[in-house]
Amino acid sequence: MLFGLMLTTLSVLSKSPLEEPKVVEKIRPTPVALDKNFEFRKTKLLYIGEKGPQPSTNSRQTTSTLNNKKSSSPSQKTATLQDAPITFERQYRMFGAVTNLDQRQRWGNYFDFFWRAKRPSDVTVRLEYRQEKLHEHVQAQEITRRLL
Repeated sequence: MLFGLMLTTLSVLSKSPLEEPKVVEKIRPTPVALDKNFEFRKTKLLYIGEKGPQPSTNSRQTTSTLNNKKSSSPSQKTATLQDAPITFERQYRMFGAVTNLDQRQRWGNYFDFFWRAKRPSDVTVRLEYRQEKLHEHVQAQEITRRLL
């Protein structure tokens, strides 16, 4: 029992912290086409700002009286269920942000990419972006990961 606990502790302590993306100083063109061994499965784009998601007009869970029985409209339940993942994602990203400063530091755009690799490989992922006020100036960040 003690040996297993020590092994678990050592494995947790030996893990390095997540690597931060590097800002690319000089941007060079990269191939646009993906290798056939890699495939994007899903992309999630999320913006978190000062105001949370506003419930849609149909998302209220009100009840109406029909023959003295309360009933909920199916369309209203569906709209509420559609808003639930967006609300959850915001709560997940903001978890632990107690002060207003903590919350402001987490505002911004979140990009999640999920892909499949048919073979193990070292992959460098680059996000190139432009900011509105910088016009044509392209910025980039890169991170390297080992895919298994």
